[in-house]
Amino acid sequence: MTSPPAAPSRDEILRAELAALTPSLARLVDEDWRLDAACAETGPDVFFPEQGDVSRAHREARRVCLGCAVRVECFASSVAADERYGTWGGVTAGERERIRRRRVAASPTATLSINTRVDNRH
Repeated sequence: MTSPPAAPSRDEILRAELAALTPSLARLVDEDWRLDAACAETGPDVFFPEQGDVSRAHREARRVCLGCAVRVECFASSVAADERYGTWGGVTAGERERIRRRRVAASPTATLSINTRVDNRH
């Protein structure tokens, strides 16, 4: 039995959080990374499971992401866009939510920017 892929490194998480905290830096995250994404050859059910064995889907998504050349860009984009669903850059929605909560707890101004971004999306 193989062990699940490793979670993003601390450096990867910090780079993504920095991009999300600074709106001007978040805009610099170029969307062209999507052209090189390993997930382009994989069905969306792996990254956005709705039913069945969700844990298995998460493991498969992490496996795909682990070998992806644009994993950090993908994760940074999901944090900057406040994605609430799916696996992005090998990080699940629950993991991103925990990162968001830590960020909010560390900086009261992060709460404002996150709430503003969410309110503007509806």
